[in-house]
Amino acid sequence: MNEAILLARLDALERDLRLLRELKRDWSGRFKNVRLAESLWLDLDETIGGAARAIAKNIPDIRSMNDPQAAWAAYAELCEKTQPLFRESFELIGGLAFRDMDLDVRICSVADELIQKCALYTGVSPALTVPGYQETMSRTMGRIIRVRFPEWTIWTLPLTAYEYGKVVLEKEEDRFTKYRDEVARLPVLVGMAVENQSMASVSDLVAEAFATYVMGPAYVCSSIYLRLNPALAYKGSGRSPSPDLRQRVSMAVLMRMNRETDAQEGMRPYGDIIARLQETWRAMVASASPARPEAPQVQDADIESFVDIVWNTTFKAFYRAARYSHAEDGWKAALRWSGGWQQQLKENLRRNLEAESDSDEDRLIDVLNAAWHCRLYYPDRIDEIGDGALSLCNDMVNRGLTDDRAPQPLAAPSTLRGSPKRNRVSDRDARGS
Repeated sequence: MNEAILLARLDALERDLRLLRELKRDWSGRFKNVRLAESLWLDLDETIGGAARAIAKNIPDIRSMNDPQAAWAAYAELCEKTQPLFRESFELIGGLAFRDMDLDVRICSVADELIQKCALYTGVSPALTVPGYQETMSRTMGRIIRVRFPEWTIWTLPLTAYEYGKVVLEKEEDRFTKYRDEVARLPVLVGMAVENQSMASVSDLVAEAFATYVMGPAYVCSSIYLRLNPALAYKGSGRSPSPDLRQRVSMAVLMRMNRETDAQEGMRPYGDIIARLQETWRAMVASASPARPEAPQVQDADIESFVDIVWNTTFKAFYRAARYSHAEDGWKAALRWSGGWQQQLKENLRRNLEAESDSDEDRLIDVLNAAWHCRLYYPDRIDEIGDGALSLCNDMVNRGLTDDRAPQPLAAPSTLRGSPKRNRVSDRDARGS
């Protein structure tokens, strides 16, 4: 083939792909301040590196074509295949550079640890957390989890559970075949079709359900307060469910968790927070006054059927241990921390709240739930609660690192220290008065 411009473009494409073909060899030593497991680099070599190597194998065939029209068409097809690869690689390398310079204020380090703990219960190895502009809309080759820029705060960390849910769905695709078959027969899809939904966006709803299942109330709080737009409450697309449908699914999962607590205790641990969140979303939608579609919306019974199928065919069958606990190692621990912080805020004795982790059994998920629970009752003290909770999270992360690899604690205007007492606390007891 004698097409100088096309040959030059193929050469350039080959050089670009060469940068990604051996990620561990070429990139692992460039980020000195980012703690990444060896297995993660090997996974990136297999996923992103493997995709780059597979695409590059087609370049010699195009060079050898005698028909210029066919060669240009093959080149165009190859370029289309490279776009998702280059986009994800840019996010990966750019995100690592941000983290290497501490521009993310080590939020991603906490997110890494959070997702790693979730992975212990799902069996899906942890993905890499990087700053990103928007949530995942397509398959992620390198199992990248995005902490949305510029929302690098303790309050958005629960949203990483949704991103991790998408990773689990992709990694364990065979496990979700059964729910797809059953969901396809549900009346809920009639309502989804009205909202221009598709089976692709049904997977997004499963990720919503998964995030609530593993993160508990903190995920629903983050979603309603920080992500879902009430002005677009009923507006969905083929790629993404409507905000109202998202919150209804996550709320249905939380209500299911509330019902399926230990019957002997006769408790409904999330009752108060469910009622508060439902009223908050209703008020947001009423204030924004979005246009309601003329067609019928998805009925509550359809949402319940959807959650039942996903719960029984997937969560209960494969991820029973990943469910957020309402017991001493879960919601009760969160309420103890929240109750202690609320007492300090009520007494207003100091600006710096006190709480600290003194046990290896303390969990980041419980800190996030404690922070959100406290915030609901003290919405005018968000900075103090957030700074303190993040400091507590850093204490937990640092305790899991060796002394020479541990990052320095965050410099925050307020810090949390002091351990919660291990006594029985109910949601009602922990509320601010």
